[in-house]
Amino acid sequence: MAQDRLKIHERPNMQAPRMILGFSGWMDGGGVSTGTIDYLRRKLDARLLAEIDCEDFYILNFPGSMEISAMIRPHTKIEDGLITTFRGPDNRFFYSGAHNLILFVGREPNLKWSEFGDCIFSLASQFNVSMIYFIGSVAGLVPHTRQPRLSASVSDESLKPTLEAAGVRFS
Repeated sequence: MAQDRLKIHERPNMQAPRMILGFSGWMDGGGVSTGTIDYLRRKLDARLLAEIDCEDFYILNFPGSMEISAMIRPHTKIEDGLITTFRGPDNRFFYSGAHNLILFVGREPNLKWSEFGDCIFSLASQFNVSMIYFIGSVAGLVPHTRQPRLSASVSDESLKPTLEAAGVRFS
């Protein structure tokens, strides 16, 4: 099922690349998650690698004001009365071969989280990704004069010592 939703545009030769994920939504306080990926994409001149088709993963209509609806509805471009573009939420993978890195930027799904995750893991498997990182940030009542807190979660106990040595706390 993930293969049906994953559209791979290029197959660059990379050696066990690392992948960094950035999502808009809950964990994108201050635009840190998506902003970091966008910065890296531009700085590394990363190229489009693949996309996840948005169909079935999002609620694209919600009763309410135009301001609320405009945030979740697909966007269209109309020129001289003709619909020329229809875009749902973007979920794109980029790569930098020179840095052996895959970047993902997208919107958290509303539906079928497991299938959405399968798309990410399918791509990771196809490109023999060696490590996946997620960058996120949450808003908090913390003055800007304080040092930001950095915390992490890992999927393997053996990863903890490296992060602890860098002063990272665990959530």
